[in-house]
Amino acid sequence: MNGVNIWEQVNLDTTRGWTSGAYTELGANGYLTVETTSGVGDQAFWLDTQNSPGPINISHDFIDDTAPVDGKTAVLSFDIAKQDFDGHFTPANESFEFRIDGQTVAQIDASDLANAGEMYHYEVNIAGYADNTDNTHTLSLVDTSGYSYNGFSVDSIQINDWVV
Repeated sequence: MNGVNIWEQVNLDTTRGWTSGAYTELGANGYLTVETTSGVGDQAFWLDTQNSPGPINISHDFIDDTAPVDGKTAVLSFDIAKQDFDGHFTPANESFEFRIDGQTVAQIDASDLANAGEMYHYEVNIAGYADNTDNTHTLSLVDTSGYSYNGFSVDSIQINDWVV
């Protein structure tokens, strides 16, 4: 990490089309012992869910113009880790939610993650959550923990349709 930013503040609203992400912190690969699962070189960052301090509550619209058909579905996948800042870990009572159109589709508690710094991969069937009468939906990432300095590290967020 010599000579490389260990974290950076970005405006995800203007750079990536998010809402309420004007002040967002990204941790570099290896910062707080967390390795990224996406990105390459100096573009390898993960999302910090506590903006030093302050829980994030950001959202992004997406379009899903397909409806579930005979065993096919839509899947939300993501990687998440709890943090270790010099022996100060994400508190065990902290939690993070992924929401589709305001409905919680996945809640991760720090106690669900065994080792700080290790990314855990999740895949969640989201076909039953989105109202398919309107093709525009909203994915929200919400740290429900309150204020702290050690939240979660989130990476590789994807929504895929037609997974068999």
